[in-house]
Amino acid sequence: MKDRSKRKTYLIAFIDDATRVIPYAAFSLAENPRAFLPVFKQAIVRRGLPERLYVDNGSSYRSNHLSLVCAKLG
Repeated sequence: MKDRSKRKTYLIAFIDDATRVIPYAAFSLAENPRAFLPVFKQAIVRRGLPERLYVDNGSSYRSNHLSLVCAKLG
């Protein structure tokens, strides 16, 4: 029988504020830049580079790595 223990799951989603379109979303077992960045990449691939990025105040969104990625993207 499979282990059905409950694990905390996070939904990482990008939502276009103007149109409410969801370019990409994915569930993750962690809330960190390593989980966030592939979702960010897929959202960019599907809808293009956003003018602005609004995030909540979670630690994964306040990382130096994410700041560097955003700076390189413009």
